Amino acid sequence: MKTSFIIFTIFMVCGMQAQTTAIPDSNFEQALLDLGIDSDGTLNGEVLTADIINVQTLDLSDRYLENLIGLEDFESLRILDISHANLYNGTYPNILDLTFLDNLEELYIDGDIDNIVIYVNILDVSSNPNLKIVQARGNWDL
Repeated sequence: MKTSFIIFTIFMVCGMQAQTTAIPDSNFEQALLDLGIDSDGTLNGEVLTADIINVQTLDLSDRYLENLIGLEDFESLRILDISHANLYNGTYPNILDLTFLDNLEELYIDGDIDNIVIYVNILDVSSNPNLKIVQARGNWDL
C-alpha cells in the first residue's frame, strides 16, 4: 500500500503543470517584469497565471503597448491605468474591449500629452458592473 501511494504521488507531481497565460506583446510582459508580477523573471511570452490572478492594481502608464492579450486572466483587477501609454496594434479601428474584467472599478486611459497616442476608437466597458471611474481624455473618440 505504501509503495502504491508513493507511485501515485510521483505521477501526480510529474503530471502537474503550472498554468500559464500567454502575453505575446513583449512590452506588456516587460512591464509585468518591471512591476515584479512575472515571477519567472524571463521575457518568454507567458506569465504564470498564479502570478496575475490576484493582482488588483495594474499601472501600465507611459508604456508602448501593441496589445493587452493576457489581461483577461487578471481576474481580480480593480484598477487599470494605461494613461499616457502608446497603445497601437497596427489595425484600425482599434478596439479596446475590457468587458471581461468583471471586478474593474477604475480605468485611466488618458492620452492627452504630446507624442503619446492612444489609437482606440472603440472602448467597450458595457459589461463592467463595478466600474465607477473612467478617466478617458485625449484626442480620440470613444
